[in-house]
Amino acid sequence: DDTPAVQLEGDNPYRSPETRAMTLAQLLDRLETLEDRLEELISSVSDEQLARKARITGWADGAPFRELTFLEVAHRAFTVHWPEHTGQLYAIREELGVADL
Repeated sequence: DDTPAVQLEGDNPYRSPETRAMTLAQLLDRLETLEDRLEELISSVSDEQLARKARITGWADGAPFRELTFLEVAHRAFTVHWPEHTGQLYAIREELGVADL
């Protein structure tokens, strides 16, 4: 079986000391850079590569692993995962009394 494996750790946000020290503006700039790199990556791979499945472990729902294509993972990230974090950030800003962006 040559299915790639990706191990996620639920309590590890993968934030370095550098990213922890960033201002909001710096973080947004970093996210825009990552978005550009992701767009370049997606446009450089074939349909066959996008359809290939990877075994991903560490889902929040407790499933031991899922075999998903890159497009399925990207769809879940854009429609479920990142919007959840956006909601968390808005709630924090509201609690702090910070004006909307």
